[in-house]
Amino acid sequence: MAKPPRKRPRPSGKSIASAGFCEPVSSRFEKIGRVGEGTYGIVYKARDRKSNRQVALKKCIPHHRESDGFPLTTLREVHALKLCSPCPFIVDLQSIAVSETGGVFLAMPLVGNHDMAEILDDLKAQPFSEAEVKTLLRQLLSALDFCHDHSLIHRDIKPSNILYSYDGVLKLADFGLSRHICQGQRNLTPNVVSLWYR
Repeated sequence: MAKPPRKRPRPSGKSIASAGFCEPVSSRFEKIGRVGEGTYGIVYKARDRKSNRQVALKKCIPHHRESDGFPLTTLREVHALKLCSPCPFIVDLQSIAVSETGGVFLAMPLVGNHDMAEILDDLKAQPFSEAEVKTLLRQLLSALDFCHDHSLIHRDIKPSNILYSYDGVLKLADFGLSRHICQGQRNLTPNVVSLWYR
């Protein structure tokens, strides 16, 4: 008679950090300040204690946690960012950390201090030259081309989700609404992107 498969012991305690799956956010990162907030997350500027570098630390906001368990948008974002890591024009996921209360944090390199919406608001007259606009558009289209080549759609492209560093590099961010699609798939959420850009 065959032996039943061994069950893996369940982690004890409130936090998955204590079980060794993810590092505790408080011991790995030191929050410096709040950068921004969106529907699915709050972004902080933080210092990585291991590398002593500044990072963007996104605290994922769960929706209907009691009924849905781990936030689906966070799972999708982690999958999308891992898939897109080779692209130089998409933010790079460096690590995942958790808090003692079960909060999930995504750590990414800090790309400047501004997104494209802030830059366009501050420099309404003529923020970029024609050559710079062409370069930025090429970078954005390269990021989208990479996503589409890997059957991924972003679904939330807007100026506040496009990060810009003053060395002229653009990074597409916030993959919380992204979806991996298959040929013939039709069950996608019809209403995405904030109302102003829909």
